[in-house]
Parts: sequence; C-alpha cells; structure tokens
Amino acid sequence: MTDELDVALLDLCMCQAWKQIPPEIKETYGAVNPRELRLKLAHAVIEGAKIFAGDPDKIVAFALFTLPSLPSAFGRPHPASPRHLDA
Repeated sequence: MTDELDVALLDLCMCQAWKQIPPEIKETYGAVNPRELRLKLAHAVIEGAKIFAGDPDKIVAFALFTLPSLPSAFGRPHPASPRHLDA
C-alpha cells in the first residue's frame, strides 16, 4: 500500500517555504549550486507532508527546520516539538 501525496499541497508548501528563506541563504546556496537548495527543500517538503499530512503550516515549518543552517536563521523550535504543537 502506498500513501498518495497531494501535489497541489506540495506545490503550495514549496512556494510558501521558498518565500520564507532569507535572501542571503539563497545567495549562499546559489553561489555553489543553484539547484541544490530547491532540491533539498523539495525533499524536506515531501518528508514533512508524510509526517504532517494536510497541514501546510507544519509541513513548511518542518521543511525549513530540516534544511542546514535554517533553524538558527529562523529562531524556531522544531515543528514536532511540544512547544510548537502547543502554539
């Protein structure tokens, strides 16, 4: 049995997450490999969608948290942490 992912939700989450990544992070990744950040973000969004099916806010938060160097850039707790879930 395979779980199907909502492509429209994945696209929405990718767009929302991309908009929240600070420009300096995009520039840093872009100087080395322009596609690497988008690929890592896409993977993180898919993983987040498997964990938080149907909840775009948690999917985006998870995706941003799992990217290297981004949790500290946002100063956020992990989306699965009790502090985040109580908010």
